[in-house]
Amino acid sequence: MILLDAYQQRVSDCLQSVERSRDVEERTAWRELALCWLRLSDHAEQFRRKATHSEGIRAGLTTG
Repeated sequence: MILLDAYQQRVSDCLQSVERSRDVEERTAWRELALCWLRLSDHAEQFRRKATHSEGIRAGLTTG
């Protein structure tokens, strides 16, 4: 989960930049970038769940 935390840290960093920005276009760009990192975080978590589930099936720990 270290990588997930890194993604979420990027989201937080972007949102802090939104707060510091004075320019509307710059704030919009930081918000959009934060959303991109958030989506990437969500995709990474889904991938991890599928990979963990598949490994469990192969090991006979879970059923498909």
